Amino acid sequence: MIPDVDGQTAWSTVDIVATTLSIAGSLFMSYFCLLLLRYSPSVHVKIVLSIAISDFLFSVANAMSNFEKGEGVGPLCKSEAIIRQIGFFMTIYFTVVAAVFASKVSKLQTEQSKNKFFKSAVCYGFLICVVSLLG
Repeated sequence: MIPDVDGQTAWSTVDIVATTLSIAGSLFMSYFCLLLLRYSPSVHVKIVLSIAISDFLFSVANAMSNFEKGEGVGPLCKSEAIIRQIGFFMTIYFTVVAAVFASKVSKLQTEQSKNKFFKSAVCYGFLICVVSLLG
């Protein structure tokens, strides 16, 4: 049995700490990626930035779930579900994009072809999110 600490279980406290660390890490990584993009706008940095933003969205949804009260499905619950679904799909999607890009990086010779790959990956990711929200 998990002990209660001031009306919250220990798992709830662990969830809050983990969510806070995830938000801080995502913001930290996004900040450094944005600094790197000033000096070298490479596709590698853009992919890591996309993963950091996706993880930030998922972490915000986790934080929002700590403020839900009651059993009803209210606007906070609906917005949390949408943000969680987008963050979840985009985190997995951009991790796969990073893996595919790493395997294809030797075949893509120019920076223009690398940017084209990234732009098409972003468009496909957007379509996946839209389709997942419809169903």
